[in-house]
Amino acid sequence: MYSSSTTTVRQSGLSMIEILVTVLVLSIGLLGVAGLNLQAIKANTEAMKRSQVTWLVDSLAEQMHANSDGVYDYFSSSNPPMPLKGGTNRCDSPPTDHCSSDACRVFRDALWRVACDASLGAEASGVAALPGGELNIECSEDPCEEGDSFEIEAVWRYQGGDGSGDGPDDKSRFVQEVVP
Repeated sequence: MYSSSTTTVRQSGLSMIEILVTVLVLSIGLLGVAGLNLQAIKANTEAMKRSQVTWLVDSLAEQMHANSDGVYDYFSSSNPPMPLKGGTNRCDSPPTDHCSSDACRVFRDALWRVACDASLGAEASGVAALPGGELNIECSEDPCEEGDSFEIEAVWRYQGGDGSGDGPDDKSRFVQEVVP
């Protein structure tokens, strides 16, 4: 009888160790799943931003195709005003009127809508709504003349890596070339 109770105690002891090891392994697995879930959320957020930028840049490219005279008129000056060029946000001030034609004004207004207020909803306001959002448009030639191509570049801060978004690799870019 004495030996049978000792066997029962030993079996209970082994079961406790097994349970502790199982709980430890399960905890490590759940932490891994939580980490993967966090990465999936970051990737999903970045995909949403990229989709928004793609839609905005495509919209601007279509405006450029529809109003090529206005585009070339807008970029005919040596320093056309840009709402988000190089990270300088000018969305709080109305666009300057350096245009000499109605077509130029139509393009200017379309550019400002895409950069500053795309009317996507209460929380969205164009490229400016993205963290560190920039919108740069460069003509392939200087001075810009009819038939020249344009490069539309949208840049925003990617919250990757350590999450700060301040490193050189923490910028996302979308570039599209357009010939109006």
